[in-house]
Amino acid sequence: MSKILAIETSCDETAVAVLSCEGGLNDASFEILGNALYSQASKHAPYGGVYPALAKREHQMNLVPLTTEALTAAGMLTAGSSPLPEASLAGLRDEAFKKEVAAFLGRTAKPNIDRIAVTY
Repeated sequence: MSKILAIETSCDETAVAVLSCEGGLNDASFEILGNALYSQASKHAPYGGVYPALAKREHQMNLVPLTTEALTAAGMLTAGSSPLPEASLAGLRDEAFKKEVAAFLGRTAKPNIDRIAVTY
């Protein structure tokens, strides 16, 4: 059995789920252990479609709280610390987001996650 942290940020919704997967490529079965969703649709409505800069800011603002919510629902969020070296966070250009991620990792023990799936 594998545990997967799935993150979706492709358009106007931010979603995080924790899944349990059993089986192989041809017979996989999944169970949702925890999930959280935030929709930005109402924020984009005045523009007649998705406004990319707004979407990016909303994804960054909601990613840590939604990850916290999904891990909590899955029973996988515990106090502790799992800090990353500063170089690992260097790719995060937004300083406020980088600080929020570092703070989250500084107060949260590493969950038992085997895979991470993200929107690409």
